[in-house]
Amino acid sequence: MTHCLRKTAQPSLGKAALGALFAIPLFLTGCASPGPPTPGFLLQAQSSLSQATEAYLAGDSRRAAIEFSRAKSLSQRTGQARLLARIALTQCAAQVASLHWEPCDAFSPLAQDSGIEEQAYHRYLLGSIADADPRLLPAVHQPVAQALLEKPADPTKVITRINAVEQPLSRLIAFSVLLRSGWPIESLWPSAVRTAEGQGWRRPLLAWLELGIANSKSQGNEGMAQQLARQRDRILDAKAQN
Repeated sequence: MTHCLRKTAQPSLGKAALGALFAIPLFLTGCASPGPPTPGFLLQAQSSLSQATEAYLAGDSRRAAIEFSRAKSLSQRTGQARLLARIALTQCAAQVASLHWEPCDAFSPLAQDSGIEEQAYHRYLLGSIADADPRLLPAVHQPVAQALLEKPADPTKVITRINAVEQPLSRLIAFSVLLRSGWPIESLWPSAVRTAEGQGWRRPLLAWLELGIANSKSQGNEGMAQQLARQRDRILDAKAQN
């Protein structure tokens, strides 16, 4: 429930139907409203989106592409920009967590007809924290965004708030957003590595390890750089054997 956006009125979908896509990985579970049963095709879209996100983070690009496509195709039956926008943002959030900062092209054509919450979350993922009203963000990200907007921002306070986030993906997204907005690398990568390795998320783990290796070398800590490189190599060896 902590990762839900506020539910604004939709022109054609009932609350239960909209609730199914509120329970996607971007907003997690517990957001469905009471009312008529959610249509089966939206439950299937929710399932595909969850599987797509997990596959992407695990490094299975083929399966991720298939499941993302299926979730989009099922949701297109409604014609609702907001549902499709959430699918696009979920995909973009997984990419941001993995330090893949490509433009969120799938969201752009939907932005005008999506809600203000989706637009705010999109700005947040881009690292434009000053332009993302914390009150419009998913609840789990609001304390982090608010701490960042304080002048001057307290680094200890910000990192403490991120580490307190219960959902690992939300925590990893927050670290990535900070990095994208220019936050010091050395304050981020250790916690991000621990988060990714704790979930077995190969894609973001490799990305953050590479960042940690480069940062450790730049700080003159060759021992740490070598340790992280060995961890990276073990992951790559395991992938090659599968």
